[in-house]
Amino acid sequence: MVLDDILDVSIQRLLCNEARLKTRLVWDRRFGLTTRWVNSPHKDLLFMKPKNRSCLILTSVAFLGISIQEIHSEDRFSDRFVSLLSPFLRTMDAEIEALLQQSEGLPEPERFNRSESMGYHSIRFDSMDDVSWVEVDLEEEQLIDQIAILPVFVELPLFKGKGYGFPVRFKIEVFNEDRSQLMVVTDQSNEDYQHTEGYPFSVRLLEPVSGRYIRITSLIHSKVLEHWVFAVSEILVLKDSINLAVGRPVNVWPRSWVEVVGWSPVNLTDFQSPLGPHTIPEFSPTNGFLCEHASSSETLKWMQVDLGEVVPLDAIRLLPSRPTDYIDILGMGFPSQFKLEVSNRADFQTKQLIFETGSTEYPNPGDNPVEFHAGGKEARYIRLTATRLRYQGGLYSFSLGEMQVYSGGTNKAFHKQVSASDAFDDPRYPRWQLSGLVDGYNSQNRLAELPDWLAGLEERRRLRSQLVQLEEDRAQRIETIVIGATVGTLVISGILVVGAVGFSISYRRKKREEGEELRRQISRDLHDDIGGDLGGIYILSEGVLQQPGLTSEVREDLQDIHDIAKGSGEALRDIVWLIREERNLDDLLLHLRGTAKLQLRKIAYSWKVQSETIPSGVVPLKVRRHVFFAFKEVLTNIRKHADAHHVEITIKLSGTQQPFLNLRIIDNGKGFDPYRESMGHGKRNMRRRCEALDGSCEIVSKPGNGTQIHLSFSLKA
Repeated sequence: MVLDDILDVSIQRLLCNEARLKTRLVWDRRFGLTTRWVNSPHKDLLFMKPKNRSCLILTSVAFLGISIQEIHSEDRFSDRFVSLLSPFLRTMDAEIEALLQQSEGLPEPERFNRSESMGYHSIRFDSMDDVSWVEVDLEEEQLIDQIAILPVFVELPLFKGKGYGFPVRFKIEVFNEDRSQLMVVTDQSNEDYQHTEGYPFSVRLLEPVSGRYIRITSLIHSKVLEHWVFAVSEILVLKDSINLAVGRPVNVWPRSWVEVVGWSPVNLTDFQSPLGPHTIPEFSPTNGFLCEHASSSETLKWMQVDLGEVVPLDAIRLLPSRPTDYIDILGMGFPSQFKLEVSNRADFQTKQLIFETGSTEYPNPGDNPVEFHAGGKEARYIRLTATRLRYQGGLYSFSLGEMQVYSGGTNKAFHKQVSASDAFDDPRYPRWQLSGLVDGYNSQNRLAELPDWLAGLEERRRLRSQLVQLEEDRAQRIETIVIGATVGTLVISGILVVGAVGFSISYRRKKREEGEELRRQISRDLHDDIGGDLGGIYILSEGVLQQPGLTSEVREDLQDIHDIAKGSGEALRDIVWLIREERNLDDLLLHLRGTAKLQLRKIAYSWKVQSETIPSGVVPLKVRRHVFFAFKEVLTNIRKHADAHHVEITIKLSGTQQPFLNLRIIDNGKGFDPYRESMGHGKRNMRRRCEALDGSCEIVSKPGNGTQIHLSFSLKA
């Protein structure tokens, strides 16, 4: 926690400098405005006719009332007033509202890396147009409706919003079986592709084409620091709703690539992407289906779907569970070893094998779908048998969010009969249901067919582009009107000897505006400049670490640089979050939960907030800072030292006149003696933060019995 403490002290000094600087800026502007008034052509107002001047005075006083208001919300009263005066702004507001309504119900690109699979990353090129391509082999000639390229997600400030590795210019080609025929599906060679962060590139063919090889050639690569790279997360090749590319071999040129965990050509066809499952925002009524928990990983369990009739099978798709009212684990209950079989008999006396892991452990797919080609096998019953259960959250469990079975482009499993070896039955968790395996939802949202999902993302991207442009135009127009009205009002008010009062109010308003703007500017500078440099160091050190011939001493130093850059980047993001803008308690709790997910990414944990209502209003920066860093220090100590398998986090809000935030963090780790001298710094650090907010810190632990930490903070301190 030394790095956090250093940044904590630095940010306090930065805020002090901010206060001095914003005061100087406001006074500079004050005298600048005074000078402009003296030399302004508006001095001619002194010589207006009394009647005209009286009308203008009344209008000016109205504008003065608007200009001195400072409402800390998205929709300021001054904006609404200006909108009433401007028909053009009212039209823009109506267009913005219409775009927001059109966006409701469309898929959202919720990007984060849900599994170890990142995608494909080329070697670093010295030229932006070095030859580089990836090619998916469908292993036989098939009809193709649609091709999509999904971008990678690199969580570094340096590359935010830039579509890391996505080619600037490219083309997509389809070859037949013997490569004698070539069809150019997309040719983006003459114009730069304007990539929108998080959204895939998709092309739907007017008519299906027959092909075996799908090649994507990067003609101009994406620039990263001083080199160029070509990186994508996933390639989808669709016929109806089936992804023909799943599990298919991939060829690349050059033959070498960045050989780091998570990056490999095979990841282009593993159906794993940062965009996650193909859903639309409609809350799921169930978590899916969960078998009874087991005490051993070797316990055999199964679940099966009766399609009602024998049909030729094209593909079987499994959607992992991620429950909303249970242990929040990506890919919860997805078996580490399993077999997928089909049969015409319910007892599976005769059966056909679709897929089997054997003794190999299947990687956790997170909440990404897992799809298997069925090759036209005819069957009525589909059974998934877990031969080895995955250990998660202190339990051996077997669950799925949804099973889909495709035949002729249709999901034949929808609302069909389900049976299983056994079922989890606990009235506290009613969202686990047998029918939830085939209800058209995963654990979180309603599932969409792949073509509809891609079309929805493209529509949201189009609406988002329009919305961003409209909001920029609106902000500029409002700024022009408000500034003009404010300046004119202040001039007239000064002439009428009421300028002193008007200026005093305007000064306070502008002081607050300057302070908030400077705070945002400082956070942007921290994020863009320092964060970018740290991201560059992280990428450069990672690249150098891949070079052969490094001595062990040099490699050790480089690894230290690499780890420090990564840790500094994460800490810097937390600091930027703290100071960027005012936050309420909802924002703070949401950020604490995100920190828990990041810090405890390899440890199962539960999260509970005990409060009927969450107090409204802004939480002071001092409170946010102490609460966040104390909470983060506890989780870091658990991650580094506790050897825990499960962490229980409970947040309780108490009091009305003097509200308190109480944190209780319990782990089942190895525990420690809290009175040892070596633990003194951590205790003093947390106690100091609690006492700074009129709270308390209590640590209960014993070697071998885990640890309980209770922290309390006053939200009004």
